[in-house]
Amino acid sequence: MRVSVRTGDVAILVGAAAIAVYEVRVADDEDLISRRISAYRRHPVGRVLADTVIIATAVHLCEYASPEWDAYHWLMRWFRKPVDRSTHCAVELST
Repeated sequence: MRVSVRTGDVAILVGAAAIAVYEVRVADDEDLISRRISAYRRHPVGRVLADTVIIATAVHLCEYASPEWDAYHWLMRWFRKPVDRSTHCAVELST
């Protein structure tokens, strides 16, 4: 049996590792949330932007929106190269 790691799995692992490294290297008892709160107090636009990203991420992860309305699906369409599905074939793995 062969285990493959998808691109999304790698992205989640990198994000978790980045948060873990930040939490280990943090100084003066700051963490991600206290940084966010201090940014809110200084920049109202930053607050709106941060809240928008948080809400868009929650909607995406919970699959509340269809792909036509999901911001992350739109971003992936923009960043990823189109794939010609006619040249790919579906192969079933036998166990």
